Amino acid sequence: MIYLKIDSMLFQRLSRVFSFTLISFSFILGVFPMQSIEAQILNIEKSLIREDEENHFFTDFSFAVRANNRSAGANDPVQLFSVNGNADLAYYTPKHSFMLLNFMDYLGINDNTFLSFGYSHFRVNLLRNQFFSYEVFSQGQYDFQRGLDQRFLGGGGIRLRLIESEKLSITAGIGAMWEHERWQEPYEEALVREINMPKTSNYLRIRWQLNEQISFNTIGYYQYGLDPVFQRQRHRISNDTNLNIKLSQRLSFRCALNFAYESDPIVPITPLIYSLSNGIRFNFYK
Repeated sequence: MIYLKIDSMLFQRLSRVFSFTLISFSFILGVFPMQSIEAQILNIEKSLIREDEENHFFTDFSFAVRANNRSAGANDPVQLFSVNGNADLAYYTPKHSFMLLNFMDYLGINDNTFLSFGYSHFRVNLLRNQFFSYEVFSQGQYDFQRGLDQRFLGGGGIRLRLIESEKLSITAGIGAMWEHERWQEPYEEALVREINMPKTSNYLRIRWQLNEQISFNTIGYYQYGLDPVFQRQRHRISNDTNLNIKLSQRLSFRCALNFAYESDPIVPITPLIYSLSNGIRFNFYK
């Protein structure tokens, strides 16, 4: 029999984060690498984006739990517990799209937390097939190991389909948002910093099918805001890039890189974080 103990403070933080999104649906577990919001949107659009007059509903859930107590000796036990997963919902009509994306990743060893990250993201794209379309979004997020207790944001903007062909797609987004963040100092637990500010929110996305074997997609975000408390200019840059090489009918190679950079973090943390992964995928169903 396995007993799960959830810290009350952690539970309260999770409740605050996921209640921000109006359609909050995520109690999700697993042990897979952290995924980006753009990667999830890309997977949904690959499955659903069509020009016909039908409505399409998409769901994607993953669920996994891992626990073990393997250790070197009886006097030095090591207990590992991790939960991770996603719950994604999307609804496409001939004119509009609606998405709700949720993700959670937790890793604990003995009584120490090594990773605790998650978000809930809601997005609407109105007149999605037009050259000019409109986006509205909201998000709740936490990253306890980096000191981010909560990040709530909401905003909107316009989306431009600059190039749309069978092999190449280039899309740009120009918008604005309001962001609230609550951070804890890494070396002074009692010191908490909160900030509220308007920001620009812009992106450029490229999807390119070079040939039948190679596909490439990347998206870069740039956000800018003037901190009203500390009177500082804050820049945030992030990117998600994926390369897929088809080796055979069933075998393919995948490379993914994502990073995020904060020009002036509110608390003293690493300004640049990144993730690089390479892997082989085998498809049994072709």
